[in-house]
Amino acid sequence: MNRLKITLLFTCLFISSIFLSAQESKGLSGRSYQLFNSDWKFILGDNPSYSDTSFNDNAWRKLALPHDWSIEGKIDKENPAGGSGGYYPCGIGWYRKNFTLSDSLKGKRVFIQFDGVYMNSSIWINGRKLGTVPNGYSFFQYDLTGLVKIGKKDVNVIAVRVDNSLQPSSRWYSGSGIYRNVHLLITNQLHFTTDGIFVSTTKANGTEAELKLKYKVRSNIFKGSKVSALEKDPDKVIKTEKSCTIISTLYDSKGKAVVTQKSSFQITDQVTREVEAKLVVSNPQLWTDENPVLYRLQSVIVCDGEATDGVETAVGIRDIKFTVDNGMVVNGNPVKIKGVCLHHDAGSFGAAVPIEVWKFRLSKLKDLGCNAIRTSHFPFGPDFYDLCDQMGFYVLEDAFDEWRWGYDKNPSEDASGKRIYAYHMYFDQWAETDLRGMIYHDRNHPSIVMYCLGNEIPDQRYEEGTETFKKLKAISRDCDPTRPVTAACDFSGVANTVGFMDVADVAGYNYIDRYNRDDMYTSEKQKYPNRLFIGTETYSHPRCWVGIKDKAYVAGEFIWSGYDYLGESVNWPLKGWDWGFLDLASFEKPVFYNRKSLWSKEPVVYIAVERKSLPLYEEKENFDWRAFNVVSHWNWEKDGRVVLPVKVFSNCDEVVLYLNNKRIGHQKPDQYKIASFNVKYAPGVLKAVGLKNGKKLAEYDVTTAGEVSQLKVLADKPSASLSTDKIVHLEIKALDNKGNIVALADNQITIDVSGSGQLIGLDTGDQTGHELYKTNQRKLFEGRARAVISANKAGNIVVTISSPGLKTAELSLNIPD
Repeated sequence: MNRLKITLLFTCLFISSIFLSAQESKGLSGRSYQLFNSDWKFILGDNPSYSDTSFNDNAWRKLALPHDWSIEGKIDKENPAGGSGGYYPCGIGWYRKNFTLSDSLKGKRVFIQFDGVYMNSSIWINGRKLGTVPNGYSFFQYDLTGLVKIGKKDVNVIAVRVDNSLQPSSRWYSGSGIYRNVHLLITNQLHFTTDGIFVSTTKANGTEAELKLKYKVRSNIFKGSKVSALEKDPDKVIKTEKSCTIISTLYDSKGKAVVTQKSSFQITDQVTREVEAKLVVSNPQLWTDENPVLYRLQSVIVCDGEATDGVETAVGIRDIKFTVDNGMVVNGNPVKIKGVCLHHDAGSFGAAVPIEVWKFRLSKLKDLGCNAIRTSHFPFGPDFYDLCDQMGFYVLEDAFDEWRWGYDKNPSEDASGKRIYAYHMYFDQWAETDLRGMIYHDRNHPSIVMYCLGNEIPDQRYEEGTETFKKLKAISRDCDPTRPVTAACDFSGVANTVGFMDVADVAGYNYIDRYNRDDMYTSEKQKYPNRLFIGTETYSHPRCWVGIKDKAYVAGEFIWSGYDYLGESVNWPLKGWDWGFLDLASFEKPVFYNRKSLWSKEPVVYIAVERKSLPLYEEKENFDWRAFNVVSHWNWEKDGRVVLPVKVFSNCDEVVLYLNNKRIGHQKPDQYKIASFNVKYAPGVLKAVGLKNGKKLAEYDVTTAGEVSQLKVLADKPSASLSTDKIVHLEIKALDNKGNIVALADNQITIDVSGSGQLIGLDTGDQTGHELYKTNQRKLFEGRARAVISANKAGNIVVTISSPGLKTAELSLNIPD
């Protein structure tokens, strides 16, 4: 293992605490952790001189990170990324930044940390190359101490080359560039390492909890004169030894200190010391998806009476086990995983997604009844896991989408992979580094309950793959013995014959119904009575849930997928995957309400009308990922059908359907929460009413709309909340003169934003729309669009939406101080 890999391996950042501010956190005792996102320059292209400190970059574009240059480009069928990458451009790009460091940092240690750069990123500081990291989803860090100049008069230059030119490099849209946050970390010489705090719950109930704390402390307190002397004659140098203490204090969610522990240790120059402590908490508040309460651990190193370092870490106290008979058990109670798979892009934002947008998206999934996320098929950024901690989601964290082999094992035994330039090129050299980095980085998040070490790995079919799985599992155990591991197997039958699935702590099945249909896991349980089961990937069809909801031994399922995403297109002109519960613009599809009927306790009634087949999908009429080919509107004059198949998704006992106030019929929803009707079409109002014990619980209607006459815009939150959230989502709708939404409208709209804000996102759910994203114009899709506005400062924001021939819509937002 080379020196760079060793450095990266043991310096993977664990600090993803929610207690760090969005701009800068002055850590305890001289530690500073701050965003390093502003004042960068960028150019698309390649030139070796771009790394030189003397290079003149005045002509480069100025921007703030995170940044994804692919999403700014034009969709082209000939782009080498192809349908896998959504037909977006890739290439090579460079970033540069000039910065100075305060005189007060003399004697400190300086680190730079990247949450994710896609891909093959090479870093230079003041003309010196630090290294190259191929994995586009990994966190990595470099120690800049001694390489940067300290003092306000001395300018430092950092240069980053990002090479995403070899395509295809992924099975989905990856984005290109420094698409996640960059941080600058400053510490004293005696400090916690960046993998140096690990908090695990060894006991948790309503009466008492025990937390095990494992610390790593690094000492760099050698005087400079001793370094050269040590190199000449190590035996004559007397190392400095000091007595130190770590003070661990746990604060509850209201900021009250509940327990403190002091742990003493001895440390000498240039060593890493491991220290353990235990905290006992009386009457703890336990973390669950329904009650995601977080404590705050304050860890401080004291040496010679002086606090030299301090870190705050979010802590969720919970006891989560996976059992043969009851699946996942949280704090003693069985909890069924109601999960979805997610990719890391968000429509018009590409891969550079603001955390407030993720918050909006996750809130939609909460409304669905979802309680779990699978990060597909790689680690996400730390701020995403912070949200899952805060909002209450169980997370299955993926590490790899491929190891060495492709779908057909290469006779030459050379690694081939799923895509020609994907991760298999780096697996042998980097897999251990990347896996350790992921786990060290994320293991303090209470939301993460399991690690998935491989997704649909072709290696699962071979004995060599079984041995690889064992090695990866051993690495995971070494980094984090508290969480089980799985692998998502799409060839479970073959994987069983080579012992692959036996390696997993919890056996992960992708699309088990391909083998067993409605039988699902019953026959598997008979074959393997002591096996733990989980649906790591399932279709959205309700049969998958019906097949496991009453099987206590199945932990749950992760549906493909929660949201539509870019890339993995099945057919041109689709630019992405079109069968999520929500579309690219975060609008709920009809299938959302079918799943909500199954998962949520809230009464649900929703009308969905079966539409004719679309030419684009004719080759995939039996496409299993599309549970229903339906829409929700009542404008069918041009359809040509006299009788329309109508589905009502509902978890009520009974559904009554009316057309223009005339009762058509009533039904009890079936096991899939569907009531089906055949309705002779007539314009007007189609209404469904959900009943329980004869009393109305909910209703829903669709109305025949006239011609588009106006636009309407609605904000997702009041202006007052913008002082903290900084982002507002706007829903834009096309209406007729009676205020009915015109679901077939595709008018071109223009959005103008003035005052204290700016337009940062504009999208619809149209996966065939090839308009440039980074503009203020868009064609409506199904009568709607979504705009995202960022508040720059206190003041007034005025948003105007216009379209030729339509009444303009306007919205004013007042941003408080």
